[in-house]
Amino acid sequence: MIYDGIKGTVRLQIMQDKGPLNPRTDQDNLGTMVCWHSRYALGDQRPGGDPSTWYLENVTDEMVCLNLYLYDHSGISMSCEPFVGRAPHAEWDSGQVGFIVADCKRMGISPETVLRAEVEEYDQYLQGNILRFTVLKLCPTCKQWEEVEDCGGFYSVEDLLDALDPDDRELFEEEVRHAV
Repeated sequence: MIYDGIKGTVRLQIMQDKGPLNPRTDQDNLGTMVCWHSRYALGDQRPGGDPSTWYLENVTDEMVCLNLYLYDHSGISMSCEPFVGRAPHAEWDSGQVGFIVADCKRMGISPETVLRAEVEEYDQYLQGNILRFTVLKLCPTCKQWEEVEDCGGFYSVEDLLDALDPDDRELFEEEVRHAV
């Protein structure tokens, strides 16, 4: 439990979402993550063979391609930047795991920012940093907490607060911002 607060007859619980949607399979993305790893099924495609060969055969001048790095130490984390120098034991527990690519020239856009955001969102998913909330109300008759709302899939505290009933948000917003 990340947060459990009571204000009068309203109780708000915030916890890690144990069953979030996978942002790579359950929504549309601009980029395609191509990954090689012996223990994890990461990204969108997992071709066999050598990553250098795949790159030479598949990435063209019309594409934007960013490197993907994985840090595997008591959980996994993904980034477009190497972890060495910014995570403990990264020199042993991290390395390049693949690429995220997008065909951009035909789309008329520069998607590097979008691709980085997709990697950051997937990283939150891999780390289990997705939130869920439950709102309970105290039954005046039976004096028991009854669930009135339950919702998950939030990648930020702000998104979670926006989803709350305005009255419940007003009750808990300040405490939640300091607790989560």
